Amino acid sequence: MHNFDKTSPLNQEDRELLSDLKSTFDLGTQTIIGQDEDEIVDDLIELMTEYNEDL
Repeated sequence: MHNFDKTSPLNQEDRELLSDLKSTFDLGTQTIIGQDEDEIVDDLIELMTEYNEDL
């Protein structure tokens, strides 16, 4: 049974496995940034639409 309370350093095999994954998964960072950018663009479009309606 594993002791999950104990942490151990990464070994070479762990590093290789993780480096293989980074090309497949962005580990959430780019997805979060992309969602933020989409929300900003949506907000800008909404503001521009409201502005044009007021003219």
